[in-house]
Amino acid sequence: MCANRAIGLPDDQDELTAFIVGLWNQKATIMIGAVLGGVLAAAYAFLSSPVYQATMILMPPPKNGIAELNLGRIKDTELAEYSVKDVYEVFQRNVQAESLRRDFFRNVYLPSLGEEARNSSLDDLYARYVKKIIISPEGRGPTERVTVSVLNGSPQGAVEWANAFVSKADAAAKKELVENVNREVDVRARNLGQQITLLRQNAKVAKEDRIVRLKEALAIAQSVGLEKPPMLGGRLSEEISTGMSGDLTYMRGTQALQAEIKNLEGREYDDPFLVSLRDLQMRFETYKGIYVNPDKISVFQLDGEIEQPDRPVKPQKGLIVAIGLLVGGAFGLLVALLRNMSRKVFKKA
Repeated sequence: MCANRAIGLPDDQDELTAFIVGLWNQKATIMIGAVLGGVLAAAYAFLSSPVYQATMILMPPPKNGIAELNLGRIKDTELAEYSVKDVYEVFQRNVQAESLRRDFFRNVYLPSLGEEARNSSLDDLYARYVKKIIISPEGRGPTERVTVSVLNGSPQGAVEWANAFVSKADAAAKKELVENVNREVDVRARNLGQQITLLRQNAKVAKEDRIVRLKEALAIAQSVGLEKPPMLGGRLSEEISTGMSGDLTYMRGTQALQAEIKNLEGREYDDPFLVSLRDLQMRFETYKGIYVNPDKISVFQLDGEIEQPDRPVKPQKGLIVAIGLLVGGAFGLLVALLRNMSRKVFKKA
């Protein structure tokens, strides 16, 4: 007993007991603080404008949804096929692009505000706006999804905004893909067109060169009086017949040379005599015939249907009231402690 007194335990116990009793005597103050905090929080919760959230879960498109992009993309055309991953990556980049957010802010969000609200700073309006559209990529690989959540003051408005935002991303992705296809096809078609033009020009020059050589051979044949090829027998005849070109072209005789010159000079089209022309023309027409209809392309698919929310996500009334009770109770407790301390100081004085 003496030891306990020496270390002061009884005094500490007395002080603790007095502290608890003092708080108990101030329970009305603590309760009033808690009730007051709860009432203020409830007033805020029930008077605040509700905020509804509409959510769309977007997944990679089906295989048949990108078939339109692969029209004409066969081995002979040297065009690489588009995969589901390629198309979905374009859509993901567009749905998360800052340019899309800015476009939606100017054309959808600002017109929905009242005239007084639109007079505020654009930076402040944009800062509030970016909190209303939440884009969250989820997963990896073929199961990768993108969740688009939109907040609005009405359930129908939230659904409309979500649909409008995703539709803009969808249109932007399709436009980019179609432009890529058209640009690639156009470049290849122009290259083939240049090859066809050069082939025809070269054929024309080669024909003119051929006529010059034949006319020179004709002059030689006329000078030696050779109208027809010489008739020789045996192996020597075969060797001369097969060698009637170059310097020996004149040995074909004036009749054959004049006939060929007349035929070449009267020929209007060299296309049938160009071996590789038809293949180039076929490939050229294949590229020119490629047309991608964006309405037949799918750059994503919706995982489930978007539903109109029936309960606001903000304010969370129960949570707000609970926090108000706790804060009010803590404030009442603080007041009670201050009152106890002031009384103790007064008694000692």
